[in-house]
Amino acid sequence: MSTELEDALARTLEQAAAAAPPPAPGLTDQIDRRYRRRRRAQGVMAGAAVLALAGGVIGTGHWLTVGGEADRIQPAASRFSIEMPTAVSVLGTVTPVTRNGQQVPSIEEIWPDAVHTLPQQLPDGRDYQILGFIDATTLLISTESSFENTDRLYHWDLQTGEAVAIGDLPALPEGVDIDTYPSGFAVGDGVIVWWFSYRQGDQARAEIWTMPVTGGEASRLTTIDLPEVEIEGWTADMLEGLGIADGQVHWSLQASGGVYQVPLNGGEVTQVPDSDGYHIVAWPWIGTPEEPLEGWTSQQTPGVVVNRELRNVETGEQRTAAEAEQGVWFCGPELCAGLVDNVNYVRNRDGSDQQAVGSGMTFTEYIALDRFALASSDGEHGVPLLLDLQTGTAADLLLRWGEEDEEEAQTLPGVTIRGADQTLLAWDVEGMRFVVNLGAIG
Repeated sequence: MSTELEDALARTLEQAAAAAPPPAPGLTDQIDRRYRRRRRAQGVMAGAAVLALAGGVIGTGHWLTVGGEADRIQPAASRFSIEMPTAVSVLGTVTPVTRNGQQVPSIEEIWPDAVHTLPQQLPDGRDYQILGFIDATTLLISTESSFENTDRLYHWDLQTGEAVAIGDLPALPEGVDIDTYPSGFAVGDGVIVWWFSYRQGDQARAEIWTMPVTGGEASRLTTIDLPEVEIEGWTADMLEGLGIADGQVHWSLQASGGVYQVPLNGGEVTQVPDSDGYHIVAWPWIGTPEEPLEGWTSQQTPGVVVNRELRNVETGEQRTAAEAEQGVWFCGPELCAGLVDNVNYVRNRDGSDQQAVGSGMTFTEYIALDRFALASSDGEHGVPLLLDLQTGTAADLLLRWGEEDEEEAQTLPGVTIRGADQTLLAWDVEGMRFVVNLGAIG
């Protein structure tokens, strides 16, 4: 079973548990060990919604069918003209929610220039995956030839609805055991970069590939030998934080730590000086320690502070965050988000100005861009809101609990912020896909 499926099922079970009667004491902490594996390794769409429906799970655009693998399908067309839906139908059907007693406007009403509504499928009926923004109005999306196996990249103009193929990914190597399919897509310096990993005999390896964002053939940039790790369910270490800056492709190793880079035009892989045990947080910031990879609970005592130590690899500046008495806290350059007794909190790195923002159902693993967190609406089972910590503005994501009947029970789609540098949120509502460019919010 793929870790993406495992993670999707884990989130779905958590959400279903929150809708049920209160659990026995301590039970929820068994579920609080969320999506540890491949969290940042899987790229931007880690923040997408997951819907639990009768007969399957939708996660980042995949249909997962119990009992067999999906048939391999032919590549999608090289160009699409896509009709862009509007959210009017959703706005007219949802019941308004409140936060602190005040009605919360929809996200489209508050930040119309940063919110886009898309169809859930391409015109030919194929699913697609959102990989990130190329610029403020252009998405990088992909299609798949089989589950998790990306075959083609597109740029999608959100103003015109035109999606044009950038290029095809090469076939994965034969005669090896694929561990991680193409993942970690990132854009920078006019290039798209990604990685995948496999085991060949006793050696695990990762390959990093690039493709011009304007179109063209993919080329292998480098091959990396991956260290073995003693973590249940892992075959070897994995890359995380893949990105491009100043002509260099950089990444860190999720389990072992260490930050590495290679010139975009090819050359030798080198380790960033004094980066042993560090991980990329939001380039050029690197941090230590990494989150516990084998589980944690919101009642953990003493608390764990992820990225308590930060260092800017360009300036050498170092920052140390305050310790925590309980729970697990995820810190970026300025702010920290924590989960304590299944309640979400935000605070400054020095521990000041701590405030509760919601329940564990809307877990903000990080605060995106040191500004955006997920909060909850009022009520026992609040729904997710996007909270701007700079202005105090809360936006309704229009996600609602489904009504239960004798034949079917639906659970609330999950959405989360999993990186301090995350700029994209995406989730599905009422037959359409919402995409928010956090970086475009003024």
